[in-house]
Amino acid sequence: MRKIFGLTFAFSAILALIVGVAFAWSASTAATTSSATGGTLSVAPYGAAPTSNQLYPTGNPIAVLTGQIQNNTPANPGVNVMINSSNPGAVVLANTCASSGQVVATDTSQVAPGNAGGGWEVDLTMPGNAPDSCKGAPLPFAYTINVVTP
Repeated sequence: MRKIFGLTFAFSAILALIVGVAFAWSASTAATTSSATGGTLSVAPYGAAPTSNQLYPTGNPIAVLTGQIQNNTPANPGVNVMINSSNPGAVVLANTCASSGQVVATDTSQVAPGNAGGGWEVDLTMPGNAPDSCKGAPLPFAYTINVVTP
């Protein structure tokens, strides 16, 4: 009796193992479409301060504004930026008393997200033959600072 019971138990256990393996659960998955979005840089002028220099009819560039850049790009994953040394920016003049303007990179150090740094200045040039009406006249201008990633 014990022998029959033992054989029956062994046979049942083997049968359960075979049937269990045959009916084991399985699954798989595959992505049909996925995408990512390219990040954007976010920067702003920081600490812009007029210099004590006034513009005179010298025909030479004179620094009239200095400052840094603020890197407002999100810190995760974060990307450093720096002022573009080969194309630091542009100046648009709104008065004929200044003949030209330029943005000059004075410090092209990398600026980490959430920090300010680097250095720039705006130089304006008044022509040597500027009319008397330019004396004491306001000289409005707009400027753009270009940054790049390292």
